[in-house]
Amino acid sequence: MANGHTIILRTPAQRERAKRLIDQAPDDFVVKFGPMTRTNAQNDMMWARLSVLSRLKPEQRHHRPDIWKALVMDIAGHKPIWVPALEGDGMICIGYKSSLLTKAEMSDVIEAANAYAAEHGINLDN
Repeated sequence: MANGHTIILRTPAQRERAKRLIDQAPDDFVVKFGPMTRTNAQNDMMWARLSVLSRLKPEQRHHRPDIWKALVMDIAGHKPIWVPALEGDGMICIGYKSSLLTKAEMSDVIEAANAYAAEHGINLDN
């Protein structure tokens, strides 16, 4: 058996193949089921939009694209988790991993970026 398989369940044949792979899998193999995560095209679109926001600095906000990603994910409803630092004072922000978003969640993030830009007269397709 190969190191891994990804099967998108759309047809009866794909479902049968998944069942066969489960039956053939050796002990201690892992099977994970879940919704499809964001696509590469969605990821590219998001980063292009974040780069425009970074370059145009709406509201005089001078942020790198990764900071804009956190801001846009926040307005799309994806809130971070704050945990205490292991050493010293302070808190560490955990979250904002777009690679874990479903396709629908990523669409919401892109739409949040679009809405924010529209409110500030910015064309993100520059």
